[in-house]
Amino acid sequence: MAQYSLAAALAAAATVLAHRYVAQRGGDTDFFPRWYALRALLIEGRDPYSASVTAEVALRTSLATAPDAVRAAYGLIYPLPGVLPLAPLVTLPYDWAAGAWLVSGIVALAVAGTLMAATGAARAASSSAPPPLAGAVVVLLSVPALWNAALVQPGLLVPLLVALALWIRSRYPVLAGVALALGSLLKPQLTALVTLGWVGREVVLAVRCEASARRFLAGLTGVVVGLALLATALLPSWPAAFLNAMQTYGNAGALRTTAPAVFVLLAEGAAAPLALLGTVALGLVLLVWVAAGWRAGLLQGAMRSVVVGALLTPPAWETNATPLMLPLAHAAGAARRPWRLVGASVALSAALAPLAVLWPWRSGAVVAVGYAALAVLAAHPRSGWALSLRAKARDRSSAAPDAAARSAPAGRAPR
Repeated sequence: MAQYSLAAALAAAATVLAHRYVAQRGGDTDFFPRWYALRALLIEGRDPYSASVTAEVALRTSLATAPDAVRAAYGLIYPLPGVLPLAPLVTLPYDWAAGAWLVSGIVALAVAGTLMAATGAARAASSSAPPPLAGAVVVLLSVPALWNAALVQPGLLVPLLVALALWIRSRYPVLAGVALALGSLLKPQLTALVTLGWVGREVVLAVRCEASARRFLAGLTGVVVGLALLATALLPSWPAAFLNAMQTYGNAGALRTTAPAVFVLLAEGAAAPLALLGTVALGLVLLVWVAAGWRAGLLQGAMRSVVVGALLTPPAWETNATPLMLPLAHAAGAARRPWRLVGASVALSAALAPLAVLWPWRSGAVVAVGYAALAVLAAHPRSGWALSLRAKARDRSSAAPDAAARSAPAGRAPR
């Protein structure tokens, strides 16, 4: 009982601190436009995509004196079904709603790292440190996670939903489908490649008459269709309004919306046509690598999709690199020397943190590439940190990795 009381007290204190932080930031968070627009729809019966709602949002932020094109773009730029899960929070004042979301998001990031590390530990022979703690540290001390928390991003819960879907897929496929659907709707660009690959895999399994795949697809489809129908009932014109909002946002040149991370970096040293050609060529190679991962298994396909999605899905901002912490947390759980990997991740975060000031608008691309490279290196069989994901997929019993570890030469990971 005392433990629950302590947890409740800590949660209350954290919410109060988050409330004060949000109160100081005012409307300059990524949560505010979603909260305000959804409140306008559900409480006032107004079109959340309308110019009047967008203008009211902009007036409550630091963009109040910005050019008209910028203010016109600072509204609801997400599909309505993906905003509806935030509906319970519109009953609260903004400061408390955003504070509650921030605290929930930080806890969700820690839990996501814990789940992924536990998944890695379960597939590895042994670990020299508590893997769940290592995973939580990797996630919470990353630049993308810190940016998400600072901006009170609606995508704070996405890593947890993806990690939870992976964790419960074998036992509770319906709930796994629900979790993936919610994560995909909350922030589509974070999970686009993972969702496409995962759904494709489940469709193939369902065609082969695998019952769990059909249950997974039923859970996912139920959430997507249900929220889409609800959104249509509330605002029949939402698809057209959403597309118009996206077009307005893309035309606001002052916002400097960015391209995928790969293109951003290639364009620094080559003309735009060559950078585009290089992006397409590299993208095709990476997609082949992702397809091979899905053939090897769910976890490997999902982790590769996370890495490649962060490199190829625009915009290349720090906040959109958050899913990259999932493969890193998984590698920390499976690592022979988990705290060395944690140290490397924290060191990388310290090196990347100043880039937002030193190289604005392009720093997100470097962040995505940096964490993607570390994630791939951490999973490589000869990195000295983790066992090979492919080798672990082959070794189904715990005895197999143990035997491989005993037979491997000193200082080398088993292959």
